[in-house]
Formats: sequence, structure tokens, C-alpha cells
Amino acid sequence: MIAREAKFYLTKKESSSDGLIIDYHILLEDADGEDVKYIVNDQMNNVGDIAGTIISNAHTEEIIPMNSYLGKKIINFIESGI
Repeated sequence: MIAREAKFYLTKKESSSDGLIIDYHILLEDADGEDVKYIVNDQMNNVGDIAGTIISNAHTEEIIPMNSYLGKKIINFIESGI
């Protein structure tokens, strides 16, 4: 079996009606053949700056630390201009 390269995909982006909450739905196709969905929730302050970010596994609802290897990879993917 040929291993595949791990890749991230943006599957959906939603924002609240006031624009203060943005959810990014991310699909990770990992090198082991497992597909995992994550939700990145950005909470904005009233001047449009990010006030907080939560990354969670969409299936298990486990919180992924932003400073973990996976958390950094997901944030880098979003910041790279999805």
C-alpha cells in the first residue's frame, strides 16, 4: 500500500450574523489513511481582532491545544491563505 501525504482542506467557513464568530471546518487526510475533521472557532473583538481561538475535533469534541504540533499545523494552514 502506498502511503499518502497528509493534507488539510477547508470544507466550510461560517460566520455569525454580527461577524464576531468565525468557524472553519477543516478536513485532515493524514498519511495513515485516516480522515479527521476539526473545527477552528475564532472569536473576534469589536474592532475585528481575534480575541480567542479554539480548535476541536469535530467528532470527539476534544480540544486541541494551539501550541501542540497539530494545533500549529492547523493554524498555519488557516493563516497561509485558505
